[in-house]
Amino acid sequence: MRDLKRLYNSVRQLERKVDAFDTETTLVSTDLTETDLYSGDVLYAGTSSQSGISTGQLVYMDDSEQWRKASSGCAECGSKQLIGIALSDEPHDDGIFAQGPYRLDSSFVSGTGGVFTAGSQVFIHLTSGSYSTTVPDDAKCVRVVGHSIDSDIIYFNPSQDYIDL
Repeated sequence: MRDLKRLYNSVRQLERKVDAFDTETTLVSTDLTETDLYSGDVLYAGTSSQSGISTGQLVYMDDSEQWRKASSGCAECGSKQLIGIALSDEPHDDGIFAQGPYRLDSSFVSGTGGVFTAGSQVFIHLTSGSYSTTVPDDAKCVRVVGHSIDSDIIYFNPSQDYIDL
């Protein structure tokens, strides 16, 4: 299944390159029919990854170029670092999703029943690697990472701004 998703995403990237010759690109969120499908920019960087990272989790790059799970419970855990969505359990090899729509696994969405409220801002959650549409009460930092466009689809576009609490 993982290879099929990679193939699908590679085809989508090729389609976008072809579409780049057009002046307009159209994305319909219903095109993202399965968990962990995306349409957007992928970044390949880093030298290693923290163990326990799963596809779809929110990750950041630390100063040793290692990808780690992001958390709002720590001021140095994604608030001002490069951040993205892990495309595998080894994002240093398989890349991170840097910007665009992404269909998340509901287990990484904190909130009512593991779903987003459409149109809401999405923040780094206290639970490592997770997302939330509310600012957690015990957060040490706040950073918007995108907006929800469906119950499980985020338009991932991390803000460069953050607030340490």
